[in-house]
Amino acid sequence: MAPTIAVIAPTGLLGHAIVKALADGGKATVVALHRASSDLSKLPKGVQTRVLDYESASAADVHKALEGVDILVAVSKASSDADIRFLEALASLPHKLKAYVPSDYSVAWTAGEDDDPANAIVYNKVVAANKAKELGVQLTPVLNGSFEPFTFFPGFVGVWIADNKAKFYGDALNRELPVTSPGYLGAGVAQLVTSPELVPGNTYTIVEQKWTGQQVVDAIAKAKGADVKVETFTDADLEALRANGPLGVLSGALIKKWGAGEFPEVNPFKPEGVTPRTVDQAVESALGK
Repeated sequence: MAPTIAVIAPTGLLGHAIVKALADGGKATVVALHRASSDLSKLPKGVQTRVLDYESASAADVHKALEGVDILVAVSKASSDADIRFLEALASLPHKLKAYVPSDYSVAWTAGEDDDPANAIVYNKVVAANKAKELGVQLTPVLNGSFEPFTFFPGFVGVWIADNKAKFYGDALNRELPVTSPGYLGAGVAQLVTSPELVPGNTYTIVEQKWTGQQVVDAIAKAKGADVKVETFTDADLEALRANGPLGVLSGALIKKWGAGEFPEVNPFKPEGVTPRTVDQAVESALGK
């Protein structure tokens, strides 16, 4: 019997990609858990819909929305308090989920990188994971490469395509940055949660491509028909980014990790039938070509 898989936040970039891949795969009954105000017009036909506001839902709201659900996939952006409340609601769920994929979707941060409270986006996930363990809620995290749209967002990892400029830390010109696009990650998550290979409680990694800084520079030069100005980040530069709030701290941490850290891949998973995007395709897409 096909499992019932629910996706929280099904209308965003990644959430929609997961729902579409699940619907196209035809191996599950798909339930979209959405806010009352969400535009559902682009959801695939046959997808069931239920209202659930992750940020404000009570335990009763969560229990009602998850009736008959076997596997839950979250793609929500919420406060740390909401994450904790949601985990508490799952802990008291009348039936046990076969698997819960939390809204992690980040590179694999190693010990010493994920314990900085100022890096709230990463740190709060660690807090939530510890709370889940305390509550007895089993998580099946999915990690990935740097999210492609963020990779080419001006300056986030030190790349400014429009300005023909790149700035790297350490040896990032020669070191590989793992990257994953929304479509590839969506297909990967959908295939993973419907695969007999899925082991609830395991952590999985979905990486599409790995590019050195030099490969990114060459792709920009090729697309723009002009040389790229390459500069270097100093430790002082990265420290200054911390003044820009959580996103600035995350940006600085990823820039440093590319140039001097490691990107471990736990239980790598490759979706079938999906061709990885090349760095040239990614750059052209970022330029709107």
